[in-house]
Amino acid sequence: MAKKSDLEPLCEIKTCTTCLASLPVSEFYSKGNRHESFCKKCKKQRVKATYLAKRKSLSLADIRRFIELTATLQLERMRAFENELSQIIKERRNRNECSTDEYIKESA
Repeated sequence: MAKKSDLEPLCEIKTCTTCLASLPVSEFYSKGNRHESFCKKCKKQRVKATYLAKRKSLSLADIRRFIELTATLQLERMRAFENELSQIIKERRNRNECSTDEYIKESA
């Protein structure tokens, strides 16, 4: 049994909606039972342009995400360090190991 595409006349002409060129149907990608409204050449250009646009925007988004993540991690580390330091100071004050003045004299 012959396919539906085999039964189409070979001389059928279609006009591309992008470049307005009249081309044979074989120059258009088939989409189910029909053919796309733009020719293969215009389709390739459109796909390439879309790919490049998305690639550029994704790379910028990735850079922004990396900067935000790095800043967040640095902020978390600083807060953790501050918490550790404040805990150490509180413990020393509670144990009365040394006062702030004694610590300054020892380090000098």
